[in-house]
Amino acid sequence: MKIYWFFLLLIFCFPLLSFSDFEKLGKNTEILDKKRFHFSSANLKVVQKRWLEKRFSSSADLSWSPILKGFNYMNSYSVDLSYRWFISNYFSLNLRYSYYDNPINQDGKDEINLRGRTPLELKYYNKQSYLAGVEWYPFYGKAVLYNQLAHFDLYLSALAGQVELSHQEKNVPIYSLAMGVAQWWHKHFNTRIEAQAFYYKYRFSSKDENREVHEYFYKISVSAGVLF
Repeated sequence: MKIYWFFLLLIFCFPLLSFSDFEKLGKNTEILDKKRFHFSSANLKVVQKRWLEKRFSSSADLSWSPILKGFNYMNSYSVDLSYRWFISNYFSLNLRYSYYDNPINQDGKDEINLRGRTPLELKYYNKQSYLAGVEWYPFYGKAVLYNQLAHFDLYLSALAGQVELSHQEKNVPIYSLAMGVAQWWHKHFNTRIEAQAFYYKYRFSSKDENREVHEYFYKISVSAGVLF
């Protein structure tokens, strides 16, 4: 969990750095000069059109994503690598690889000791996944954090792909819906916070039963990336 807190610290402390050229792009000095005559004591900042042109650009992001709900007996998390190609300022294509780690928590250990067997959740868990999809950026704006301007995008995403499970010979389809906010601290640097929901199904087979299992889980992803 140390890496998770590092990403959170990075997001909230990064505005303390000074990007003078970046801040100038967020101010309309001509309008401010006219308004100061009437509001001499006010500190005014004017939201203009989107200042960062992302069309035909690419970005690469590294994220840390703890699973908040879904696997009862494990403190699961994933490390994700994402590549985005921006078709326009409003749409991007996204490729994402996730590697999962699934350490057993105390509930899992107690369940094994109590029942003398391994629960189903500890046999069928995520190992890695490959997803692709599209992201939509319908809203953008600016906010002042620590007396620094931060430009942001609110976005929605839909992804689909394959997930590799333990104790399964073949990968199974996985689907994801997400929403998040991307903060642009600089022309080439951004951080993101994203809430993700996932769904997949697999068939559980044993000597006693053969049934289909529907699995849902949720992640909060904290990432940092570069635009190029």
